[in-house]
Amino acid sequence: MKLTTKDRVIFNSLYPKENNIISQTLIRDIDNKVRLTQDEFKKIDFKIEGGKATWNDKSKDKDVEFTELELNLLKSQVDKLDKEKKITQAMLDVCLNIRGENNGSNS
Repeated sequence: MKLTTKDRVIFNSLYPKENNIISQTLIRDIDNKVRLTQDEFKKIDFKIEGGKATWNDKSKDKDVEFTELELNLLKSQVDKLDKEKKITQAMLDVCLNIRGENNGSNS
């Protein structure tokens, strides 16, 4: 799955705060794949100003491969957020991407 820097920054908003041990282990594995590294933060001049994240346009998309279990967890979490009407515009593209419905839109 191709993820933009924006996708990677907001990805943790998809994670449930509480869950069972197996799900939390999968979430940790997912987070290890998508989170920005310290080197990436420096390279893209990542900053949080006034509660808003900003970065320069030198950021590159990252191809991330999720296991079937990880993808199933992500899909069920997106479905849960959708049912609860908690999907924001900032989350929309990554949610559609997870569900396999993103038709070329970019975040």
